[in-house]
Amino acid sequence: MRIEGKHICNNQFDIDCQHEYEWMAIIPNRASDRTYDVETIDKTQGQIIQKTDGLYTVKTICPKCDQDNIIEHEE
Repeated sequence: MRIEGKHICNNQFDIDCQHEYEWMAIIPNRASDRTYDVETIDKTQGQIIQKTDGLYTVKTICPKCDQDNIIEHEE
């Protein structure tokens, strides 16, 4: 399974990037699953850094200015 969306860069430095890009993050299957989903990576890859009550916190890197961006995405 994967989550995805669009995001406008919100870097924390003086650079005014405002670049809009598509991102995705893959949610891994459990080891006990009988079959596994295979996902194609076709957008900027994000890393899930936290999940609480159906809310994913994802870290991506802007493809234009190379700065970290934190995104909150509801399940």
